[in-house]
Amino acid sequence: MPSRVPFFSIIIPVYNLVDYIQETLSGIKDQLWDDYEIIIVDDGSTDGTAELLDRLDNPRLTVLHQRNKGVSCARNIAINAAKGTYIAFLDGDDIWLPEHLSHAAHFFQAHPNAAWYTSNYAKSFSPEQDKKNIHPGEQPVLRLCHYFTDHNFRIHTSSSSTIIRRDAIPEGGMFPEDLRYGEDLVAFASIASLHPIIGVNDSITVLYRQRRDSAVYTPIDLNTKVEQDAAIFRHFMAIPTNREDARAAMNYYQSMSQGFWIDRIMCSRLNAWLPYIRERKAMTGTLTSLWIALFVSFNCLNVIIFSLPLLLLQKLRVRLQK
Repeated sequence: MPSRVPFFSIIIPVYNLVDYIQETLSGIKDQLWDDYEIIIVDDGSTDGTAELLDRLDNPRLTVLHQRNKGVSCARNIAINAAKGTYIAFLDGDDIWLPEHLSHAAHFFQAHPNAAWYTSNYAKSFSPEQDKKNIHPGEQPVLRLCHYFTDHNFRIHTSSSSTIIRRDAIPEGGMFPEDLRYGEDLVAFASIASLHPIIGVNDSITVLYRQRRDSAVYTPIDLNTKVEQDAAIFRHFMAIPTNREDARAAMNYYQSMSQGFWIDRIMCSRLNAWLPYIRERKAMTGTLTSLWIALFVSFNCLNVIIFSLPLLLLQKLRVRLQK
């Protein structure tokens, strides 16, 4: 059973996850480390998730309810309610392997001054099957990294793998509530601005569920994406950095921003045209559809040529940082 001040506070935002939340909670129950509390914030679910959570009988579990305000608000509320020494983030449809908390606990016990930690994760369309095939082992593969300079392809921060010491999180929460996506990128960068050294576990201890009805796959119109990308960059630029890390942080922010914009440029023509080409083929005829498809492809080629210098610049910056 957890102590009065639990080692971990597990915080889980949920919205319409009645088909997944019990599997997520089962993954917590199977943890080899058992000193924790669970705080779930239901973000105005309409599919029976709230009622299911209220029926659960678990002394470790606290369920809070709010009208739909978004995942960032839900996480911030849970952080403010947490009593644990460390805050362990988990999305309501992802799965922890049994070693997840024990690996993290061993890291923090070995590095008591460390502010935060993350482990590797695997994308999964079938978590039940993948749990049988992935075996992290009792001994984690740990290293200390600089978040800004070592970030490219080496640090696996996600909203289900990252654990942060409670007193390293600003009062009032750390997740910007005006973003529809990318809030975790901004939140983790803000923590890194104060605590750039992060513990990294290369062992896979998290299954990141892939489902077509998740927020990641929910269509967002191009204008909204561009506006949100600009908002993310504004949040990045508002994060204070000390003089030593300022250049590394700026390179990181610029790389992230360039990546967002290149993605939008590359996708813009396809987003605008291809659905209509497929839908209207029967009406316009094969030759007309092929002609339009060639037009789209030609424009995409122009976009690739336009984007290539930015991609090369980004690759050069990464090489110079190493």
